[in-house]
Amino acid sequence: MRSDDLKIYLEFIARFVLYLPPLPPPTSLPSSIRKATNFEFDTKIHDLRGEAVKFLSSPELSKIGSFHPDKLDLESFTPRKEIFNNFKARQALYKAVKSNDEFLIAYEKLVVGVVLPKLKELLLGESENGKIEFHFQFPPTLRVQIPSDLRCKTHSDDVYGHQFGEVNFWMPLTDYRKTCTTLWVENENENENENEKGDDNFHPLEVDYGEISMFHGTVKKHFVPPNKSNSTRVSLDFRVGVGSHFDPSYIDPSVKEQHGRRRIMV
Repeated sequence: MRSDDLKIYLEFIARFVLYLPPLPPPTSLPSSIRKATNFEFDTKIHDLRGEAVKFLSSPELSKIGSFHPDKLDLESFTPRKEIFNNFKARQALYKAVKSNDEFLIAYEKLVVGVVLPKLKELLLGESENGKIEFHFQFPPTLRVQIPSDLRCKTHSDDVYGHQFGEVNFWMPLTDYRKTCTTLWVENENENENENEKGDDNFHPLEVDYGEISMFHGTVKKHFVPPNKSNSTRVSLDFRVGVGSHFDPSYIDPSVKEQHGRRRIMV
């Protein structure tokens, strides 16, 4: 059985045998947050780049990669080649992030202090009694891409069990001028079911450290091209479930690893 057929079969079991309620359709998410947008944050207050350097230079991360003794900048970090596209290697990095309190504190401070207030601002009129319930990914996903011909395949996040009521956030921690590599996202179209095919229908997220891109990654396809520079690229991404559009109890039975979540009212 093909993987796509297996996914459809498992979803059928989950929905009709286990009697789980259907997920809201993608258009139920307000258009104000389905549309891609960028916003800035103060890197002096939220020094995620500095925290990433401290995290990756810790002795317990020596099996994942290393810095040159005289050059502690992210672009010079030398990771193992498989860290970018090997599932087990990525999971090892994800688990290491999960156990690093300093990095997680800095990340949560950014989400609570910058990202969620921005989301709430875009959701004006959606709140009840002035509060909106959010479920943000915890821990986030740290991605490291070495200079090579490897690329992240084109995909939308629904194939990995993510809901239509989630919004994606992507932020580079390295200098875009040095890596010249970024995430490419499917262009906006009035009818989300009639997107053109091919890479011509994608645009690069031309953001640098200190900026965050928001897009509806469950629906919008995205990919990362090969890193043709001489510098390592490091980025951070995470998702936020939005109010009644997100079901925190839902688990896709076809997905190996489920992201952790934290609930907060803002």
